[in-house]
Amino acid sequence: MTEAGPLDELLAHLKRLQNASNDERLNTPLVEQSRFLLRDIDVKPSHVVELAQLTLPLLRTSQDDPEPLVRFLSDAIEFVSFDDLRTSIPVEVVTEGLSSSVPAIQMLSLSYLKTAAQSPSGAASVANDDALVRGLIKVFLTSKSTDIGGTKALETILLLLSVDNPEEVTTVSNNGAVGQTSGQGLLWRRIFHDENIYGLFFQFTSDQDPSHDLSRSDITTAQARLLDFISGVAKIRWDAIHDSTRPYIQTSSSSQLRGNARERSLLRYATLTMVDRTDPLMTNILVNFLTTLLQLKSPAGCSGISSIPAISSPSLEFLVASGLHQRALDYYLRSEELDKSELQFLAGAQIRYLCAYTDLYPEHFMQEPDLARRIIKLLEQKLHISGARWAHGLSPVQDLNVLAHLPVSALVGASRSTENPVLLLPTNPANADALETLGKVFHGPSANISAIEESLVAGSEPLSRGSQAVSARVMFYQYHDKHPEFWSNVAAAMNVLAMPRAASAAIALVRSIVTAVWARLPDHTPNSSGPLSLLTEQGISELCGGNVSGTGMAEVLNAGESAVQSLLMPVKTVGGDAEAARLAWRIGREKYDVLVLMSDLMRKGVGKNEVPKQLWQNIAGGIQERIRLDVGGAYTTQTNLISTIGG
Repeated sequence: MTEAGPLDELLAHLKRLQNASNDERLNTPLVEQSRFLLRDIDVKPSHVVELAQLTLPLLRTSQDDPEPLVRFLSDAIEFVSFDDLRTSIPVEVVTEGLSSSVPAIQMLSLSYLKTAAQSPSGAASVANDDALVRGLIKVFLTSKSTDIGGTKALETILLLLSVDNPEEVTTVSNNGAVGQTSGQGLLWRRIFHDENIYGLFFQFTSDQDPSHDLSRSDITTAQARLLDFISGVAKIRWDAIHDSTRPYIQTSSSSQLRGNARERSLLRYATLTMVDRTDPLMTNILVNFLTTLLQLKSPAGCSGISSIPAISSPSLEFLVASGLHQRALDYYLRSEELDKSELQFLAGAQIRYLCAYTDLYPEHFMQEPDLARRIIKLLEQKLHISGARWAHGLSPVQDLNVLAHLPVSALVGASRSTENPVLLLPTNPANADALETLGKVFHGPSANISAIEESLVAGSEPLSRGSQAVSARVMFYQYHDKHPEFWSNVAAAMNVLAMPRAASAAIALVRSIVTAVWARLPDHTPNSSGPLSLLTEQGISELCGGNVSGTGMAEVLNAGESAVQSLLMPVKTVGGDAEAARLAWRIGREKYDVLVLMSDLMRKGVGKNEVPKQLWQNIAGGIQERIRLDVGGAYTTQTNLISTIGG
């Protein structure tokens, strides 16, 4: 590293700026140059400390844009330990900075506090100053700047709590010696047990609290930030937000929370009382928050909860018990009852929640047969649309997303009692959204096939990965029985350059089947009332006149001859339009990638014992020849194609 010459020059410049009689303006290029060189020079802590001491007064008085200095110091502080900073910059200065009316000073104060997250001792030092913590929480909840309150302050708080967590081990360095230490939990106690601090979460998020003069918009912002805070804390310690710590504070903030002390938690306040349900925007934010909670399948701090079923999680149990789970599902199940403005705000949020639930908790979902039937029946109604709508791309994308995330075994079972919504999806007319959904349904679970086969032999029912692998295969052949033209339609769609999304989706569909995680039904299906209980291999075989394969790869080679031919066929454009050439190149590249994948799987022998020897050899040879010609294919060379695109 070089000497810190630019920093010395910057120090001298800042000292001159402090002279009131000097008309010199901030040298922004010098500041930016110094920031750019930070990684390449020998940064001395004393330089950074002195720069900070000089900068803070300037930020209050300078008429120049403070952002360059703030960016520089925020980066420079990373080279200084928290111990060096706190011995040189009084904590009172930082506390004052948090409440400053100058956003740049607030940002610098947060950068200072962020360095405390380098070690548990730094977090403990912050926790020991109640005014400092109070200022931090207040700026987080009330700052009008999203960068300051919604991003920097939240990030700083969560980093400090993480390093202060007694259950977490942090690697620290002291005078060249590296060791490990755990948090002391002091900041946790300060935030969640000090009534003057903890009460801020309720004070600034309630429109009934007379102690603040926040506008309705400011309160809404504070509420959204509190939800972000809760979801962040839940990832570190679930008990902190789920259990009550200062019940009398929570009771005074909302009469609806009176009762059992355990129920008066920050989580219950935020989800059941704080949000105005007549506000579509906040309801949307709340449902997105519930989705984030749902995704915490095994949050920290819950290992000792033995009453949680294996198919559930602490967060799901809370959502079910509080009624929030059913309410979130009803936004989709009863969407026709919502007015257009509500639906506009909630459409995306409701789908994300439902998809997260069915995707992460399939066993829990399957234990709610009435819910499964309602969703499948609703999907059948919504997907029963005309071919003209599919052809014009007017597909119900959100409903297709729900369908793609349902457990495949639920869809297999649906074929017995109602029309399976999967069977309503067309391959002709080619619709990209429908083809993408079919690919997700037919692919099966993400798991090792050998482990799946072992689980099937062991008879693990009703919703193991094994049964999902079986269900994906069954679903494919149920669909193929209803749509015998499946492969010819997919093959045709791959070459329609006028519909590039559909062409790409058709290629991706073939790829999904080639790599599908399928499994055969066991010879002896375990006694079960599950969706696979009445199915047999013979029954599946009869669906397609005995022409069924055990792997997706074998299915493509045996029955998908037209699809393989389409993959081998070079993509040709009509005319010399550059955009058409680019599309042809992209589709050709996607085809080529699938062929390379198939070649690799064939070398490994995937599906070989299910394909006639001569057919296997012919296809393998054709694929190798096509790969040898590269993406451009036989009708042009790589160089000529690139030249065409460039023209």
